[in-house]
Amino acid sequence: MALWYAVVVVYTLPLVAGGIQRWLDKINGWLLPVYWGGLVAAVIWAGTAHGFSDDWLTHSVPALGLAEGGPGWLGTFAAFMGVWILMMYTMDFAALGRPRDEKFHKRYTFGWLFYALAFGANALIGIFLTFTIPGLEATETGVAGGLVSLMGLFGLLVVFVSQTRINTANYALGISNLREFGERAFKVKLPRIVWNLLGAGIIFLLMLLPVVQYLLVALSWQGALVTGWVAIALTHIALDRRSGRPVEPGHLPDSSFPTVNTAGVAAWCVSAAIGIGLIQSGLAWGSTVGTLVTPLLAAAIYAGLRLASRTRTLQPQA
Repeated sequence: MALWYAVVVVYTLPLVAGGIQRWLDKINGWLLPVYWGGLVAAVIWAGTAHGFSDDWLTHSVPALGLAEGGPGWLGTFAAFMGVWILMMYTMDFAALGRPRDEKFHKRYTFGWLFYALAFGANALIGIFLTFTIPGLEATETGVAGGLVSLMGLFGLLVVFVSQTRINTANYALGISNLREFGERAFKVKLPRIVWNLLGAGIIFLLMLLPVVQYLLVALSWQGALVTGWVAIALTHIALDRRSGRPVEPGHLPDSSFPTVNTAGVAAWCVSAAIGIGLIQSGLAWGSTVGTLVTPLLAAAIYAGLRLASRTRTLQPQA
């Protein structure tokens, strides 16, 4: 497995080495029709082979250990709130767009259409395949294995395309943020290729961890961390608009305002700690409530700290 992990890193690294605007967007554009065409084909294939029914709409998921934490659909929703990280992605990618395309991106690229497809359509297709293909496990890797068993090489191609699309985005943003962190925190200036290699090495080491064995727990922790950040970002934007200050997309908290910076970090740390504590508490509803309550706490704490500091203290001095 370590060899195949290395293969994934080696073939993905050149795809992101040139930056997002050079060819990564083109690669993902070429792969998009294959991805959606493969998913539509999988639905038709699975239904034809095993029959179409509405059982997948009401199926319970006791294997996920969510029955004791409330309704299965709510527990599943909470467990996978870690995918809110896409909202962090969109802020970074949107900052690379051209000003003249702003309206289009707001409506479609990063707007309702994107989230309807990313969360809605993908979720429905995944649930349908999980409970239509016999013997499929309700896990992160279950659908991938099911596609290969159902469609053979074509299924493998769909999995390869889907993972390449998300992996390139993960690598590009991960390495970009690693570089920014290194330059800001440690004042280290290195060539782009060095940061790419460092990032690839870290990614490979993380892949060696048995993350699949505790994937749902990892997603729950990620959900607590990510949803708190998203809630703070939305609150930050709302408060800035209310006060008449210009909003800087993808830049939270604004390091030029120490009070805002402190409020953001404090709200994030406290809300995430409480959320993860509830997830790990062993309480019946802990895993579900922990993820759901984190963004509410983060938004409330951040807004309270911002408002308490008074708007005038946040304005730069001449």
